[in-house]
Amino acid sequence: MRRIALGIGIIILIFSFSTQAATRVNITAERLDYFLKEEQAEAQGSVVVTWEDNRLTCDELFIDFGEGFLTARGNVYFVQGDSGFKSQEITYYFEQEKTIILDARGEFVTDEVEGYVYLHSSRIEGDREQIFFDEARVTTCELEEPHFFLRSTKVEVYPGDKLIARHVSFWELSGRLPVFYWPYLYISLKEREQQITPEIGYSARRGFFVKFSYSYFLENSYGQILTDVYSRTGLAFGFRHTYLEQENDLGRVNFYIQQDRAEIGLPLWQAQWEHRQGTPFSGDFSGKLGLTSYQGEKVILRTDLDWRGGQDAWDLRLDTDIDGTYFYGGTEDAWSELEASLSGRYNYELSPRHRFRLDGEYDSEIEDGEFDDRWAGSFLYRGGDSGLGYEVLFERKVPSLGGSGDHFYTIPEVKVTTRPVYWDESPPSYLRPFTFEILGGYYDDRKVDLQAGRAGLRADYNRFFRPFTWANLQLTQRASLYGYTTRDVHAELYSRNRLTLRPLNWLSSTWTYTYRQPFGDSPFGFDYRGLQDNLRADLRLNWQSWSATVTSGRDFADGRFYDVTGQIRYRTPGTNLRLATGYSIENQRWRDVVVSAGLDYDKIELGLGYRFNPSPFEHKKVEGQIAWQATEDIKLESIISYDIAKNELDSGAIRVAWDLHCRQLIFSYDHVRTEFLVQYQILAFPGQRVQVISTPEEPMLFDLDLGDLFDDFRE
Repeated sequence: MRRIALGIGIIILIFSFSTQAATRVNITAERLDYFLKEEQAEAQGSVVVTWEDNRLTCDELFIDFGEGFLTARGNVYFVQGDSGFKSQEITYYFEQEKTIILDARGEFVTDEVEGYVYLHSSRIEGDREQIFFDEARVTTCELEEPHFFLRSTKVEVYPGDKLIARHVSFWELSGRLPVFYWPYLYISLKEREQQITPEIGYSARRGFFVKFSYSYFLENSYGQILTDVYSRTGLAFGFRHTYLEQENDLGRVNFYIQQDRAEIGLPLWQAQWEHRQGTPFSGDFSGKLGLTSYQGEKVILRTDLDWRGGQDAWDLRLDTDIDGTYFYGGTEDAWSELEASLSGRYNYELSPRHRFRLDGEYDSEIEDGEFDDRWAGSFLYRGGDSGLGYEVLFERKVPSLGGSGDHFYTIPEVKVTTRPVYWDESPPSYLRPFTFEILGGYYDDRKVDLQAGRAGLRADYNRFFRPFTWANLQLTQRASLYGYTTRDVHAELYSRNRLTLRPLNWLSSTWTYTYRQPFGDSPFGFDYRGLQDNLRADLRLNWQSWSATVTSGRDFADGRFYDVTGQIRYRTPGTNLRLATGYSIENQRWRDVVVSAGLDYDKIELGLGYRFNPSPFEHKKVEGQIAWQATEDIKLESIISYDIAKNELDSGAIRVAWDLHCRQLIFSYDHVRTEFLVQYQILAFPGQRVQVISTPEEPMLFDLDLGDLFDDFRE
């Protein structure tokens, strides 16, 4: 029962009745008297008051313009949008925007709850900042005798912030069965993930369990206290505390400590801290810190600290990560494993034509008592515009810890880029697609132990053609020539051309040819590119509910064909059928074949997937997903995945949801985790739900896209 305020803030209907504003108020009645001297008015008999989307009806209405209030009595009924309630008397004070309502009964809607919320209170008093309820009863069941309801002697609501209730009881079976009692209950009206109903279930690792939570609040913070009981592993306690939460600010602290009587490797305690807050210069700081302790073994540390700021033309970013493991025991306690990284970026725009960028990165680690560190960074100045641009770059690139990657210095590199339009406002049409670049620099390549200079020219040509309405061609060409102070010369021709054809609305094809040819030798390792010569193509057909895709190509440099991959799919509103496979021309064998079907018929939703290899024939996996509305009140859902090759069930869960009118009883069993869970759910709060889903690491076969299938075909 999250957010029991359930937006009760609508009682802030406080009548938006600020009649002193430009809002037009219409009053009709069988008799309407106005007393000019006393500045009062009375209306009697079938009184109707309307303004904006509000409507108030009553038997008697009294307005005192001098004192600034109105009182409605007798069969009072107020409607605001989709919400409305009845009462015996309403008094509203214009200046204070304060409302007093006696014996209120009604329903209203709120973003946090699906459907209507029904309320009964002996007295309501409130304004736009706070609302107080006496002897309140709240439910989302529309029956005259609701199946369930919450009862409280006193409720305080601070719209958009929190709800505080005292002496709260939860009643089931139309008020005949008291289920829970809280002497004090706090609910945040900003937190969506709240749980005040217990979870009961069974886990193969930890045994039977019952989980409770209790909400509390302090002056400027709130949180929950957690108490969990497991039959095998023992007790567990914790808290979740939010001390700062605004539009862009957030502060949270979580802590959890538990027993491990079954010795299954549970952490002794876990602690997390998260803080996000605005800082000067339009900046934002965010930090995360996590500690996990295993008794007598180790403590694992995880951190992530970021600061980003900017003002006018500049911005600055600092990222820091520190991860480590502290091991107990041995001759000397030590951080046997520790990794730290610090990175930052500074951008500054002197003017639209002059920009600076500074990047830095530092990493260090301690492993088995050995210390290692590295740093990298760059400074870039960029000026000019699209017609003429120039850059100055200082750079240090180093391998990652462990030694893999580039390791060179750029000290410095100067680059000038120009387009013919800069030199001539109306250059010949054949020159317009060109961009020219002049480059010079000095480099230190530590991998080949060489310091040398490099200078060169580069020309780029980019053009888009549409010779026919059903065809377009994109050409990207590049030629470069570099000389080195080592007297080496290195040149390169690069070409990438893409042709897209759509001769018919249901037929299209794309052909991409890429060619790169190096000439000469480069003494450096970081700027050398090998021969590239390949063609890739795809054919796509779409006809009504049918679609088909075939892709392949050839690498002329290696003299081999790419795999042929294909998919056929049939889709209608209630059906989704798919067949996908691939064929290796080089190895002359078929790849895995995936057949899947998704059906939605009447009361049954079904998903089936089967994977096998045809050469040699081998069953691999079968998966199924089913949802069956067995009766009007009972729904059965299940997901099962069976690894045929390993002869084992690698995923299996079943869920039975029993609809009890306005609430639901859920039974869930996970075969793989051997866990059983029982959950009581109020249908108006959809977030409290047990879901049977596949994991992101193992998507269901019938959910796979063609791109996922391609990954299995690459060797």
